[in-house]
Amino acid sequence: MRSGPTAFALLIALSFAAGCSKHDNAGVGQDLKNTGHDVGQEAGKIGHDPDVKAAGSDLKAAGHDIAQDLRSAGDQARSAAHDVGDDARKAGHDVTNDAHAVRHARRDDNNG
Repeated sequence: MRSGPTAFALLIALSFAAGCSKHDNAGVGQDLKNTGHDVGQEAGKIGHDPDVKAAGSDLKAAGHDIAQDLRSAGDQARSAAHDVGDDARKAGHDVTNDAHAVRHARRDDNNG
């Protein structure tokens, strides 16, 4: 029989806590909204700063220069790889031709 008054007291305590919680949540929500607005305004100011714009232009130009250098290096590497491949192919043909010449010479020596 005592659980009734205890449960009632607990229910009232929870309702007070819930009421305070909603008020606190609304205040925190408004604070976060205001902070977001302030951050957005400051970010907008930074985007219009002439020094930041100049730095962005410099980075863009540097990026183009780096891209051109990388393309040039890639072209040189491709050319060098083709040259090495051609040299290897020629060396392979030379070895094959030499082997054929030796085989033919031996056959001629054995027949002659």
